[in-house]
Amino acid sequence: MYPLILVPLDGSPFAEGALPIAMMVAEHHEAPLHLVAVHTVLARPLRLPDAPIYDGQLDDDRRAQLDSYLTRTAARLTTELGREVTHATVSDDVSTAAAIVEEAERRGAGLVVISTHGRGGFSRAWLGSVTSELLRTMPVPTLVVRNPAPDAAGTVAPSLARVLLPLDGSELAAAALEPALALVAPFQATVTVLRVVRTAESQLPYDQTFWTAAEQQVMEALRVDAQRDVDRVVAGLRARGLTVEGLVVLESDAARTILSVAAERDVGLIAMSTSGRGGLARLLVGSVTDKVVRGADHPVLVVRPIQQQ
Repeated sequence: MYPLILVPLDGSPFAEGALPIAMMVAEHHEAPLHLVAVHTVLARPLRLPDAPIYDGQLDDDRRAQLDSYLTRTAARLTTELGREVTHATVSDDVSTAAAIVEEAERRGAGLVVISTHGRGGFSRAWLGSVTSELLRTMPVPTLVVRNPAPDAAGTVAPSLARVLLPLDGSELAAAALEPALALVAPFQATVTVLRVVRTAESQLPYDQTFWTAAEQQVMEALRVDAQRDVDRVVAGLRARGLTVEGLVVLESDAARTILSVAAERDVGLIAMSTSGRGGLARLLVGSVTDKVVRGADHPVLVVRPIQQQ
């Protein structure tokens, strides 16, 4: 059970795209739901002699609008969920993402659920920099939900009956495993453990590319090693009573392969850490996790390994 699930909102339908799955998870985990909006100060008073008097009316009005919006939304969700949904409006003294992280820590959140808009781009409500910073700095798992519709009204929460766990053999990548299993535990999900063995760059799939005998020998050795590791993880999860399958794929583009397997398996969730083999200490543009978050049609659970916090 999560101590609390936090959902950042800004009054836009795009941000509200996170609410259906957040409500579903809160209901199945019997977890409290908390809404937060960040008030961005439009102007800050100057503390200089003879400086113009600061009129904070616009800021006060904007904060009041956010408070009113959250109050209405929380009341509606309280009725739907059958228990109180709390809310708070906070100010961004440092940044929007920092304000959300601070609120999550203050409330003791165990999961953050946010929405993005469309393939290849983050919601205008969050802008890429805010979401990216949030994923780099949030100390608890963050569930990123792609909202395909311009109007979130009527959006249906995706099924979490199948989960894809891409691993690369590193402890950092495996950090997403337990949070993902905890999230989908009430749904009795089928788990696919995926290992992508990176090959040399090729415009064609691995089985349609010409490889020299030496290259084939090296990649076969890597495949065998990866299969051994996947079999070990699968055996451990099956021993816990889970329904699990293992899959090893040889391809040059890990992110593209993850997205392809997710589509083929019709998964409801992809779970990844922000770092893995290769020593990436942050979620950078071009990283596998970043590409998956930007390109996925499915919710992506992003976990920061403890070593990075």
